Amino acid sequence: MAEMLIVLALFIFMAGMLPLVKGNHHTMNMKTAVLKERLLYIQGRAMREMNDIRVDFKGTRLISDVLTTDIGMRCEGFVIFHANGNVDKAKTIHCRYLNHSSELVLQLGSGRMYVKK
Repeated sequence: MAEMLIVLALFIFMAGMLPLVKGNHHTMNMKTAVLKERLLYIQGRAMREMNDIRVDFKGTRLISDVLTTDIGMRCEGFVIFHANGNVDKAKTIHCRYLNHSSELVLQLGSGRMYVKK
């Protein structure tokens, strides 16, 4: 009987933790969507201004000539948007938030970005 109570208590504890884990995953999705939106904004600026714009990721910050902001998650790498909207080369930006990770894939061609988990 005691073993069954211990198992039941562990099950209840794990069920109570589930919303926290789902909440972190949802937060990661939101942060990745905001990052994608900001990169599309910078890409549009590069096209409007007919200039190349480099975007660096340092810690939790996105740094460029037109926008510097905290993105709330750690990302690695850099990307250069050319005046025609293309990136310098196809690449993947790896991002982490707590124990979750995602990848923002930038393909050659204007506006081609997608999130891979």
